[in-house]
Amino acid sequence: MFYVKIKEKYDKILFSDYMKKTYFLTVLFVLFIILNSTFFLEKKFEEPSFEKYSSATFILPYKNKLWMVNNEGKIFDLIQSISEFQKTPILKIPKDFIDEKSGTISLAILKYIPQKVPTIVYEINLEDNSFILLNNAKIFFEDIEKLAIYFENIKILYKYTESNAIYYIKDDMLIKVR
Repeated sequence: MFYVKIKEKYDKILFSDYMKKTYFLTVLFVLFIILNSTFFLEKKFEEPSFEKYSSATFILPYKNKLWMVNNEGKIFDLIQSISEFQKTPILKIPKDFIDEKSGTISLAILKYIPQKVPTIVYEINLEDNSFILLNNAKIFFEDIEKLAIYFENIKILYKYTESNAIYYIKDDMLIKVR
């Protein structure tokens, strides 16, 4: 008899309207937390891809960081993965041509950089008028206005360059310096 009375009281408390609402809301809350945690975990471990940065034209080393620059000269993001180095050349320019406030590169120097840089060019250094090829050959030039012509010539002359050698390009000729 005593057991029956306790069970009746327990059933009244357990299955009251208030408790039914509480159970229902608790179950909804737990489901919400579980679904959201799986959604955020998927986003958290996503591998960065280069497709997000398809508008990147150059990598700009500036203040000990590597920045991505689009073809209008706007600095828009930091390097996220190593795959970006394989697809985008590095551009070193004098600090006078970088506007920190607007986050852009001056069009006065950007107009000399061709839209399509050959894939064999790893780095363009406008501080000392040189560019480095994939085989680490360094080529100096004297006229920045002819940079597009130099790039067209180097597509043909690349097979004649030696690794780690230093060259000078002038008038469609590649002269080995060292």
